[in-house]
Amino acid sequence: MMVGMDNQPLTSTKRSTGRPRSQASHEAIVQAAAALLDSRPYGDISIEAIAAKAGVSKATIYRWWPNKVALVIEVLTEQALHMPQIPFDGRHLRKHLLACLKGGYRSLLRGRMTPVLLAVLAECRTDPAMLDLLYKSFFARLQAIGLRDLQKAVETGELAVDVRQDVLLDQLWGPLYYRTLIAGKPVDDEYLQSLLDNLACLN
Repeated sequence: MMVGMDNQPLTSTKRSTGRPRSQASHEAIVQAAAALLDSRPYGDISIEAIAAKAGVSKATIYRWWPNKVALVIEVLTEQALHMPQIPFDGRHLRKHLLACLKGGYRSLLRGRMTPVLLAVLAECRTDPAMLDLLYKSFFARLQAIGLRDLQKAVETGELAVDVRQDVLLDQLWGPLYYRTLIAGKPVDDEYLQSLLDNLACLN
């Protein structure tokens, strides 16, 4: 992500005591985009509208993001990473995974982020660069949290050393994304319990 700097008068000697203007503008843009996504459909939001709400120019937005979808991916990522994380000490893995699946479903797949995520996925299907950005910025960073927890389970003996942790996460979350985003079916506790029952690698 390229960060641009707002032009400063060369003769100015006054030092800023707050955040750098570029950082403040960046935060204002992300917050403006998030606010608009909360109040109107993704397709009704334009770069012009985001710029107006943030109090910046369109050029300032394009210093950081090449297009609207890239900006929205950052908004989604910020919101997902700031969701409360469930503490895990490496024990009672099944109980922890069930809690994570429930929380992830409520926050990502049934909440206000869901239609935004669907819209972004639709756009990324025809743009390989944006699809790569979505994976690396959003999904891969969420996956890293899951891998951290699975490694703790390995260290406590709750999970076998030879289990492919990345595949296990795909087996857990893949059905949830498919069932919710593709099939449009509900997810309840019985479904989640069955999902875990089918994974023989859990102790």
